[in-house]
Amino acid sequence: MEYWTYFSVNGVQLRRPLCPPGSTLPTTNRQEATRLEKEMIRAALAGELAPRDPSVKLFAAVDDYLEAKKATANSERTIEFDRERLEIVKRHLGDVKLSIVTRKVIEGFQAKRRLEGASNRTINMDVGALRQVLKRFKQWRRLEDDVKMLTEAGGVPVGRALTPEEQKRLFEAAASNPEWAHVYCAAVLAANTDAPRRGKARAAPGCRPRKGVGCRERDGQGRALCNSQQERNEQAADPAEPGRARRG
Repeated sequence: MEYWTYFSVNGVQLRRPLCPPGSTLPTTNRQEATRLEKEMIRAALAGELAPRDPSVKLFAAVDDYLEAKKATANSERTIEFDRERLEIVKRHLGDVKLSIVTRKVIEGFQAKRRLEGASNRTINMDVGALRQVLKRFKQWRRLEDDVKMLTEAGGVPVGRALTPEEQKRLFEAAASNPEWAHVYCAAVLAANTDAPRRGKARAAPGCRPRKGVGCRERDGQGRALCNSQQERNEQAADPAEPGRARRG
């Protein structure tokens, strides 16, 4: 007759074959079975024996996981965080056996949480807490290749740079309209700036550079516009040569 043991630790029921060291078959010796049972119970109380009984239910497994985490958690908040996440899992799944938690069960849980308005990140934290419980009871390996976390990517799409052909059409359109002279200068300046490499910028074609200014605006007749009150005063003193003071 083969000997097995059946006992409970922290509310978790365990059923194990009493196998001698180096053997995968239960012993048939009563005295040896008694000794092996005592060693197994002592290991379970010390947390050295991972529960694997498929009859273990979710609520008891959660309690066992949280109790064991108290010994390793850095703060009480860490335990409370897992407790909050697992309370949600318990509410949705009920006190089911861990052995019947399948990919479809977890996907159904994810779908219900989405309908409740939970974000993908929050749902992933819920599933992550459940995963830790299943790992402790050796029930996660059969699921790890099938269960997928929800994507957390989002935000406004990043724009793209203009192609050379698009850039050329933009410059031609801006240059053809006198009212867009300042737009043309700014666009050409931006396209030809090599500040990251040399620490300076090239002036835009048709725009007269001056210290501290990359390009100057022009009016409808192509005349340079004044960029400061001083230049406007100088232009008023010498209207024949806008933007430059007359020296006497």
